[in-house]
Amino acid sequence: MIQLKSELSVERAAGILGVSPRMLRIYIDEKKIKALKVGRKWFVDAASVEVFRAKLHSEPSVPELAVKNELISQKASETPSPLTLQSLACYRLSLECFSLP
Repeated sequence: MIQLKSELSVERAAGILGVSPRMLRIYIDEKKIKALKVGRKWFVDAASVEVFRAKLHSEPSVPELAVKNELISQKASETPSPLTLQSLACYRLSLECFSLP
């Protein structure tokens, strides 16, 4: 049985991570975050949330890597392709829309 030192509600843990409660439950099912279900209620381990949050925000996303790799692969004297600029603009917009407050 899991012993939780400090617990959070699913809603609070999801808010800390910037994900929906449903996505948090997926992370719990995948054993990425420790949680304990008592009856119908979930209790999420606060330390596990903090460790996962650090990993979540330290790993670059796939679009970010694709854009960076494209920019690196082009020579410094060349102008980036319109597709690369569009991808970069979309990525930056997604960061603004989905960043934590």
